[in-house]
Amino acid sequence: MTTLNVTILGLDRVGTSFGLALKRYEKENGKYQFSITGYDVKSAHEKAAQKAGAADRIEKSPEAAVKDAQIVLMNLPYDEVRKAYRLMASRLRDGVVILDASPVKAPSLGWAKEFLSGDVHVMGFTPLPAARYLETTGTSAEDATADLFDNAPCLVTPAVDSLPEAIDLAYNVAYLLGAKPRFVDPSDYDAMIAMTEQMPRLLGITLFYHLTQSESWNDLRYLTGGTFGLLTRSLHHEHPDALRDQFNGNRQVLARSIDRVIAHLQDVRDALTSSDRDALEALLVKTSADYERWFNDRTRIDWDKDKKDTYESSGMLGMIVGDSLAKRLKGKK
Repeated sequence: MTTLNVTILGLDRVGTSFGLALKRYEKENGKYQFSITGYDVKSAHEKAAQKAGAADRIEKSPEAAVKDAQIVLMNLPYDEVRKAYRLMASRLRDGVVILDASPVKAPSLGWAKEFLSGDVHVMGFTPLPAARYLETTGTSAEDATADLFDNAPCLVTPAVDSLPEAIDLAYNVAYLLGAKPRFVDPSDYDAMIAMTEQMPRLLGITLFYHLTQSESWNDLRYLTGGTFGLLTRSLHHEHPDALRDQFNGNRQVLARSIDRVIAHLQDVRDALTSSDRDALEALLVKTSADYERWFNDRTRIDWDKDKKDTYESSGMLGMIVGDSLAKRLKGKK
C-alpha cells in the first residue's frame, strides 16, 4: 500500500473535513494510505481533529508540520498565510504540492512565489460544502464531517506556469474528497468570491456596525434571532485581522460589487417608499424562482452536463500525483 504524507495547516471545519474525507477514501478504497499531520493556531481545533481521526499527529508550527509533506493543504486564517509561507520555505521538500484554500487567491499565490522555490508547486484549491450543509453555521473542527464536500464544487485555480502534474494532483485530490473539480482562473475566482462569500460577510458586518451605533441598540440586541446570527457570524468565527486582510486583498472587486448592491438596494428602497407593491412583488417572485433554480442546480451540480470533460488525468500515483511528479515525491529525479 502506497503511503502519502499529507499536512493540513488549519484544522477548522474545512481542514478537518479534508482529513476525514481522505481517511474515508483510505478505508473504503484500500489502495492508498494517508499519513496526516495537522497544525492549527487554536489548540482546541488540533485536539478535536486528532480525536475525530482527521490527523494522525499534531505539530506546533507550520514549518515543523510540512517537513516531510508531499501534499499540503494551506487553510490557515488569512492573516497567517504570508507568514506561514515565509516560515516553512526552507522546510519544504522538492516536488511538494501546496493546495491553497485561502479566501483570496491572487495575493496568496504571489506570496508563494515570493518565498518558495520553483520546486514547490502551489495552486488555489477551494472545496465547497455540499448543498445539504449550506445552511449550517458551524465552522470549527467539531463541525467537520467526511461527506462535507460530497457532490459539491471544488474550485482548482492553477497559475499560468503551474506544472501539469501538479494540476493533475489537485484535480484528483478533489475526486478523493467526493467533490467535483472545476478549473477557474485565479483572477476570475477572486472576482466571483467577492460577490458570493465576501459581500455577504461585509453586509452582515456593516449591518452589525450600523445597529450597534444606534441609540436603540440596547433594546434591539434582545430581538436578534437566527437570521441575524447567520448574517453576522463572521464576526464570531473569524479574527478581525483575517477579515481585514481578505477584504483588503480583494478591495477593487469588492468596491465595484458594493456599488452594484447599493444600486439594487436603492431600487428596493424606492419601491418601499412609494408603496409600489407590484414592483416589490415582481422582485420577490423573480428572486424566489431564481433561488429555487440555483438551489436545485447546486444540489445536482450539473451545470456542465452538456459539455464534454476534455481534461484527462493519469492514474494514481498516476491518479494522485502524475507520473513524473510521483518520481520526485519518491525522491527520484
